[in-house]
Amino acid sequence: MRSRHCLHVAPVLGLAVAFFSGFRVLAADGGEVPDDVSIQYNVRYREGTERNWTLDLAMPKERGEQPRAAIVVIHGGGWVEGDKSSFSTPRDNRPPGNVIDFARLGFVAATIN
Repeated sequence: MRSRHCLHVAPVLGLAVAFFSGFRVLAADGGEVPDDVSIQYNVRYREGTERNWTLDLAMPKERGEQPRAAIVVIHGGGWVEGDKSSFSTPRDNRPPGNVIDFARLGFVAATIN
Protein backbone atom coordinates (compact mmCIF):
# COMPACT_ATOMS: atom_id res chain seq x y z
CA MET A 1 0.00 0.00 0.00
CA ARG A 2 1.33 3.45 -0.91
CA SER A 3 1.99 5.87 1.93
CA ARG A 4 -0.43 8.81 2.02
CA HIS A 5 0.88 12.31 2.63
CA CYS A 6 -1.38 14.85 4.20
CA LEU A 7 -0.43 18.42 5.10
CA HIS A 8 -2.74 20.92 6.74
CA VAL A 9 -1.38 24.39 7.52
CA ALA A 10 -3.01 26.95 9.79
CA PRO A 11 -1.51 30.33 10.77
CA VAL A 12 -1.23 30.77 14.53
CA LEU A 13 0.06 34.03 16.04
CA GLY A 14 1.98 34.83 12.87
CA LEU A 15 3.60 31.38 12.73
CA ALA A 16 2.71 28.58 10.39
CA VAL A 17 1.66 25.46 12.26
CA ALA A 18 1.26 22.34 10.17
CA PHE A 19 -0.23 18.97 10.91
CA PHE A 20 1.37 16.02 9.12
CA SER A 21 -0.11 12.54 9.01
CA GLY A 22 0.76 9.45 7.02
CA PHE A 23 4.46 10.15 6.49
CA ARG A 24 6.89 7.26 6.68
CA VAL A 25 10.30 8.55 7.73
CA LEU A 26 13.49 6.52 7.69
CA ALA A 27 16.10 6.71 10.42
CA ALA A 28 19.30 8.40 9.35
CA ASP A 29 22.45 6.37 8.83
CA GLY A 30 25.15 7.18 11.33
CA GLY A 31 25.06 10.00 13.82
CA GLU A 32 23.51 9.77 17.23
CA VAL A 33 19.84 10.25 16.54
CA PRO A 34 17.87 9.26 19.66
CA ASP A 35 16.10 5.89 19.47
CA ASP A 36 12.68 7.54 19.69
CA VAL A 37 13.24 9.89 16.70
CA SER A 38 13.15 9.27 12.94
CA ILE A 39 14.87 11.73 10.64
CA GLN A 40 15.07 11.93 6.88
CA TYR A 41 17.63 14.18 5.21
CA ASN A 42 17.47 16.10 1.91
CA VAL A 43 13.78 15.61 1.12
CA ARG A 44 12.92 17.58 -2.05
CA TYR A 45 10.05 20.00 -1.49
CA ARG A 46 10.04 21.47 -4.99
CA GLU A 47 10.78 20.14 -8.45
CA GLY A 48 13.53 21.72 -10.47
CA THR A 49 17.28 21.84 -10.82
CA GLU A 50 18.12 23.85 -7.70
CA ARG A 51 19.82 21.52 -5.20
CA ASN A 52 18.88 23.73 -2.28
CA TRP A 53 15.15 22.96 -2.52
CA THR A 54 15.44 20.35 0.19
CA LEU A 55 14.48 19.93 3.82
CA ASP A 56 15.43 17.67 6.71
CA LEU A 57 12.42 16.16 8.48
CA ALA A 58 12.36 14.77 12.03
CA MET A 59 9.48 13.21 13.96
CA PRO A 60 8.83 10.86 16.84
CA LYS A 61 8.99 7.19 15.80
CA GLU A 62 5.84 6.50 17.79
CA ARG A 63 2.98 7.27 15.46
CA GLY A 64 0.23 8.89 17.47
CA GLU A 65 -3.51 8.56 17.07
CA GLN A 66 -3.84 12.26 16.18
CA PRO A 67 -1.99 14.44 13.68
CA ARG A 68 1.04 16.17 15.20
CA ALA A 69 1.79 19.87 15.21
CA ALA A 70 4.81 20.77 13.08
CA ILE A 71 7.56 23.33 13.40
CA VAL A 72 9.53 24.67 10.43
CA VAL A 73 13.01 25.97 11.30
CA ILE A 74 14.56 28.43 8.86
CA HIS A 75 18.28 29.05 9.39
CA GLY A 76 19.67 32.58 9.30
CA GLY A 77 21.82 33.88 6.50
CA GLY A 78 19.36 35.75 4.31
CA TRP A 79 19.21 32.91 1.77
CA VAL A 80 22.82 33.83 0.88
CA GLU A 81 24.79 31.73 3.36
CA GLY A 82 24.20 29.05 5.97
CA ASP A 83 22.57 25.65 5.65
CA LYS A 84 19.68 23.68 7.10
CA SER A 85 22.10 21.11 8.51
CA SER A 86 22.90 23.52 11.35
CA PHE A 87 19.53 22.50 12.84
CA SER A 88 19.42 18.79 12.00
CA THR A 89 22.87 17.47 12.86
CA PRO A 90 22.83 14.78 15.55
CA ARG A 91 25.57 15.99 17.87
CA ASP A 92 25.84 16.52 21.60
CA ASN A 93 26.15 20.32 21.41
CA ARG A 94 23.12 20.93 19.17
CA PRO A 95 22.02 24.55 18.85
CA PRO A 96 18.63 25.55 20.31
CA GLY A 97 15.89 24.91 17.76
CA ASN A 98 17.32 21.64 16.47
CA VAL A 99 14.63 19.53 14.76
CA ILE A 100 15.78 16.43 16.64
CA ASP A 101 14.97 18.09 19.96
CA PHE A 102 11.55 19.22 18.69
CA ALA A 103 10.82 15.63 17.57
CA ARG A 104 11.74 14.38 21.06
CA LEU A 105 9.07 16.76 22.39
CA GLY A 106 6.43 15.18 20.12
CA PHE A 107 6.45 17.56 17.14
CA VAL A 108 7.09 16.95 13.47
CA ALA A 109 9.95 19.34 12.67
CA ALA A 110 11.57 20.38 9.42
CA THR A 111 14.52 22.62 8.61
CA ILE A 112 14.75 23.97 5.08
CA ASN A 113 17.21 25.38 2.57
